[in-house]
Amino acid sequence: MTGGAKNWVREQVHAWFTRRRIPRRLPWSHWGYTAHDDGMSLHGASLDSLAREFGSPLHVLNVPRLLANLDAFLAGSRTITPTVCCSVKTYPVPGMLALLVEHGAQAEVISEHEVWMARQLGLSAAQVIYNGPAKSDASLEWAVLHGIKAIHLNHREELQRVAAIARRLDRRVRVGFRVTGSGVAGQFGLPMDDPATIDVIREALQEPHVELVSLHGHRGYYMRTAVDVSSHIEPMLAFARQLRDVLRWECAMLDVGGALAVPSVAPLAGRSGRLARTFGVPADAPDLDATLTPARYSALVCDRVAEYCAQHAMPVPEVVMEPGRALSADAQALLSTVLELRTDHPLSYAVTDAGTAVAPGACHEYHQMGVAHRTMTAETRRLVYRIVGPICHLGDVASLAWELPVLARGDRLVMMDTGAYFISDASSFSFGQPGVVAVFADGTTRLLRRTETSDDMVRRDVWA
Repeated sequence: MTGGAKNWVREQVHAWFTRRRIPRRLPWSHWGYTAHDDGMSLHGASLDSLAREFGSPLHVLNVPRLLANLDAFLAGSRTITPTVCCSVKTYPVPGMLALLVEHGAQAEVISEHEVWMARQLGLSAAQVIYNGPAKSDASLEWAVLHGIKAIHLNHREELQRVAAIARRLDRRVRVGFRVTGSGVAGQFGLPMDDPATIDVIREALQEPHVELVSLHGHRGYYMRTAVDVSSHIEPMLAFARQLRDVLRWECAMLDVGGALAVPSVAPLAGRSGRLARTFGVPADAPDLDATLTPARYSALVCDRVAEYCAQHAMPVPEVVMEPGRALSADAQALLSTVLELRTDHPLSYAVTDAGTAVAPGACHEYHQMGVAHRTMTAETRRLVYRIVGPICHLGDVASLAWELPVLARGDRLVMMDTGAYFISDASSFSFGQPGVVAVFADGTTRLLRRTETSDDMVRRDVWA
């Protein structure tokens, strides 16, 4: 098929779909936003005014939503109140983390830098869990000397290394093992179905400078349903029971990790992904009821741990959760500005100041978008746009296909659910990274991170 014929087919498929359906969207109130005739606001703060005051692109943190998510995880069940260790790697902005710590969260870290950040935030070592496959000697020495809540080990070699540090410092260190079942393995953890895992745990129990306190499991794949949660929790509970029966060791802390999905985000996979990528057909919003809320997830986990322990005469362990994505994703939005427009067929292009360097991976997921300074009614003329960034390569795409009012240069766009990994995965590719502003319940704001400048981008360089 010639290029012209392919374009004709694309145009016909695009036109067929867009004439017959209006893409399903979620109400802005789901995230706590209000749509007015002249634009959108969060707790009374105009989004357009925020961009004018703090710059564009700009991350906007919805503080009440963030703290409500934390409270939902902390609620647990009637019998167990879990410990919530926020995943520092998911949202490595000190000001946001400080809000969580102030309201009862502890920390899960994966690097020497994150250990340092937890200390700067005023957390004691007993409030920090140290995960990750590459822990520096300096950070391990601090963890051992100060009595960390737990160092989670991935393999025998790591056990031997930590035990050697503890012996040298003449301290007893609290450790746990990351164990794997159907989730992510690779460099992470010991498989629960491998008899050699029992031998490694036995070795830890025989080491006088090591106190084995926990099992840690991170599913790695999104959990959306009660069945997903059960398939993750049940093997860990059964393995804890096996260790009690075989080694006479009882688990004092069960760390179930994170991986709870976000109801308003869904991968653009299968038919919806192909239609968006090839034919410029906007995807429908996900079904919110298809994914557990943080409160329901927390109650399910805690209830099942309590029930299992009662059934098998096991002491109830401290239940630890390490939410990242489900804690912060829907508490943040990304404001951007339209820099250029190109009319094309079957869809047009809106060049913005927020592409893949600022919104990495967004084009592979449903992230609701809108115009921040005016609303769209049934009578508003619409176009389908591919939202792209300012970098000179075709892969700089923030959204494959989105139906919006006819845009003009200078229009502000808003992308929802950017509070997980958008900041930690971002890069300074010819353009500075966005600032972060927090909006509180009364509409007041606090700048948590200023927009990156050219000076910031070369500060570590040595000029000839």
